[in-house]
Amino acid sequence: MASKLEEATEKLLFSSRWVLAPIFLGLSLALVALGFKFFQEAWHVFSTLIVMDEADLVLKVLAMIDIALVGSLIIMVMFSGYENFVSTIDAKSLSSNVCADKLPSLVSTNHGHPSRTRAMKPRGHNSSPSTRRSSLASVVDAA
Repeated sequence: MASKLEEATEKLLFSSRWVLAPIFLGLSLALVALGFKFFQEAWHVFSTLIVMDEADLVLKVLAMIDIALVGSLIIMVMFSGYENFVSTIDAKSLSSNVCADKLPSLVSTNHGHPSRTRAMKPRGHNSSPSTRRSSLASVVDAA
């Protein structure tokens, strides 16, 4: 009896993650609203640029920067939240021009820098503290 109740509770909790999907869609609408306000602000700046004080211009530009940063934050929250809690995003099927397609090749190239050719090796189970200390000492001595 307890195992069926536990299993039903786990299924309910796991399926409740889909409640977040409409919230992330709502965030995309908020992003559209921010884009509208950004271009409205830009239009206002360029239409009154000749008569605007320098301090007012700086404040308007800072307001536009704030809008851009909040928009970037919305994008980060939407993607990371959706990926972590709802479902994975298959970026390869969305577009061939997505930056994620090019990221592995950018990371693997060293662009001719010899300092970037060394690969990071994960610590194995046989890595003892004395081995780590001696390798650290050799790095310090080499510097």
